[in-house]
Amino acid sequence: MCSALSILQIEDDPLWRDFCAATLRDRPEIGSLEAAVDGAGGLALAQLRRPDVVLLDLRLPDIDGLVLLEQLAKLRPRPPKILILSVRHDAWALFRSRDERVHGFLWKSGEIQAHLLAALTALAQGNKYYPADVRQAWSELRADPSAFFKILSSREIDLMHHFASGLGDAEIAQRIGLSTLTVKSHRQHVMTKIGVHSTPQLIHWAIRAGFGRGDGKDAPL
Repeated sequence: MCSALSILQIEDDPLWRDFCAATLRDRPEIGSLEAAVDGAGGLALAQLRRPDVVLLDLRLPDIDGLVLLEQLAKLRPRPPKILILSVRHDAWALFRSRDERVHGFLWKSGEIQAHLLAALTALAQGNKYYPADVRQAWSELRADPSAFFKILSSREIDLMHHFASGLGDAEIAQRIGLSTLTVKSHRQHVMTKIGVHSTPQLIHWAIRAGFGRGDGKDAPL
C-alpha cells in the first residue's frame, strides 16, 4: 500500500462499530478510524476529515444509506471510496452496489472479518471488492426476467421510492415537479408491470424490493 488509509465508519449499531474497531486496530495499513452513529454526523465528519474510505451501513436511523451515498459521492475535490457493510439482501441494494461510485459490498455475516481486510487492501490498490456470495446474488438478480430494472423505466424506478413511503399522488407531484395526473398515470403503469392491484400491495412490493422503509426517510428530496 502507498500510504495508510483514513477510514470513516457510519454505523448506528455499537456492536458493529466495536467489531470494526477491534478488527482494524493496530493494523499498519490503517492510519485512522473514526465513527459516526447516523447519516448527518457521518456526512459532517466526511466533509471535515475527507477520509479515504467510508464504511457505510445502509440502515441508519435518520436516512437510508443509499440516499447518503449520493451525498458522499458529491464531496469535492475527492469523494471517499464507499465500502458498504449491510444485512440488506434486497434487489435495490444489490443493484446499487454495482454503482460506479461504490467500491465494494459486504454482508454482515460469515467471514466478514477476512472480507473486510481483503476489501480494504483491494481499495487501497485501486480495485473494487465483491465476495463470491454477493457476486452470485447479483448474477441471479441479473438473470431474473422480472427484475425491476428490466421492467420499469428510470422514471418509474425513481418514483418507487416515493410510492414506498406511502405518499399520495398530489404530494409526490409537488415534491418532484410533475402534475398529479402524470404521477397517477405512472403509478398505474407500475402496478400493471409488477402485477399488483392496490396501493397497499404496491407499497409492500416496493418495501420488499428495498425502495423504502415506509417512513419517508429514503425518498429522494
